[in-house]
Amino acid sequence: MNIVIVDDDNTDAMHTETMVNNFFTELKQERLSISTSGMPEDSKDQEIHYRIDRYTNGEDFLHEYSSNTDMIFLDIEMPGMLGMEVAQTLRTVDAHVPVTFTTRLAQYAAQGYDVDAVGYLVKPFSQQAFDIKMRKMFTIATRRKSRSLLVAAEGKVQRIDIREILYIEVNRHEVTYHCSTFEVTSWSSLKDVIAMLERENLLSSFSQANRYSIINLDHVSAVQGENVFVGKRSITLSRGRRKQFMMDLAHYFGS
Repeated sequence: MNIVIVDDDNTDAMHTETMVNNFFTELKQERLSISTSGMPEDSKDQEIHYRIDRYTNGEDFLHEYSSNTDMIFLDIEMPGMLGMEVAQTLRTVDAHVPVTFTTRLAQYAAQGYDVDAVGYLVKPFSQQAFDIKMRKMFTIATRRKSRSLLVAAEGKVQRIDIREILYIEVNRHEVTYHCSTFEVTSWSSLKDVIAMLERENLLSSFSQANRYSIINLDHVSAVQGENVFVGKRSITLSRGRRKQFMMDLAHYFGS
């Protein structure tokens, strides 16, 4: 679990970090209690690995932002870019990572809805108040991990939320993940991509349109003749794949 704190005040940042550490200590104890009460084996994973990174300004955070980030605690009042500006820019590259604002001014809270924030915490916040937001963030982040792909590209591993993927295209041994606001290209094959989707239990959300393209069914806006429209893009639907593609599409939307 990769957690980021963006706060220019060292005391406030350390307070947030302490809250995070306390939360995971308590969560570990809860899981330990469950595992000793005769719950199924898959409930006995008490060890939760997490990492906390801290930035003192929004500019550095955005410059170094990684799609592997699981949750963000973002101060609103900072030199340079204000936290709200940082969040607005962040949403252009990652629409779903959970964000909680930390602030000394409660009047900023309503603006959080504009960037789909989990909520806000008024400094200095208590452990109880923090835990309420943290549990929601943790739930979102855990679900997000289960609905994402880890892709090796440009010398690093990137997490791509499948909701962002429009379609996946293969050109020889290059695989390009065409997403809503960005593209990621890796060295792989169509067979490997299909195997990865199957391994992650995500294959039912996709269907192969031709020898080179796999489409995220959630983004299909229309099928007309030999063309599948994904947003504003048109992808050729081959004759040999048409029947299966239409069956997959009907099944996905519950027909």
